Amino acid sequence: MKKVFADADYLIAVLNPKEQLHDKAKAVSQAFGEVHVVTSEMVLTEVLAFYADAGANLREAAVNVAMRLCSIPNVTVIPQTSLQFQEALSFYRKRLDKEWSLTDCASFLTMQAEGIHEAITHDEHFQQAGFVSILDRALVNLWRAGSGCPEQPHHARLHRHRRSWNQPQPERLSRLS
Repeated sequence: MKKVFADADYLIAVLNPKEQLHDKAKAVSQAFGEVHVVTSEMVLTEVLAFYADAGANLREAAVNVAMRLCSIPNVTVIPQTSLQFQEALSFYRKRLDKEWSLTDCASFLTMQAEGIHEAITHDEHFQQAGFVSILDRALVNLWRAGSGCPEQPHHARLHRHRRSWNQPQPERLSRLS
């Protein structure tokens, strides 16, 4: 069964109908067919942090999604461990030229270890690291099909520390480690 990695952008968009990418994220979810979704507790931490000040209803919905993901047979949630943190921190330190978050670095290492090449995300950092963004590909396909120009999501609270890269530099992780 094919594996894909679910990033925080995707989970945030699926959870809240008011998010800019909600409909596109739901459409991608429904188009999957048979896939095994991998995410991590670090990603779920980002999702929960994103909704921390969004009111009780969204906070509860985020908690329910995080708890429910752990019980779905075709979903694996990688636990956050001290070793994972240390490896991600080491990788983060090696890439001081990038604006990748620690969670991004942990996600890249998880994807590499699991043999995953595609991520459900709109985060350009995954493409910079050499992965394919399924959500971006879906947006481009919708745009080509005449649905209008794909809009950039605005997750300012999640990505406030990141600036947009004008020229992404795809690189393979195997060369970065």
